[in-house]
Amino acid sequence: MESRILGSNSPYAPAALNHKRFAKMPRQITEIKEFLMTARRKDAKSVKIKKNPDNVKFKVRCSKYLYTLVIQSLLLASHKMRLIIPIINSCGSIFGWMII
Repeated sequence: MESRILGSNSPYAPAALNHKRFAKMPRQITEIKEFLMTARRKDAKSVKIKKNPDNVKFKVRCSKYLYTLVIQSLLLASHKMRLIIPIINSCGSIFGWMII
């Protein structure tokens, strides 16, 4: 009842009403070529490379979604990182990238 009076734009409205408006769900990319095309888009803001003990994740933040490429093999990931970083540096649309 209170949410109808206050409306969904109110800061006092339940979180369920505000959640869908601001939610930006991640998307997983399976191909490296698709990741590079996504990183070259005009709305791509940043690229992050996250190294875990089991895998390496390459993340691209675009205006609507966070796109993630997961590579399970660490040897393959180090090889792909050498290919991806120069391409990212040559893109004018990327504001920055970092290795986490």
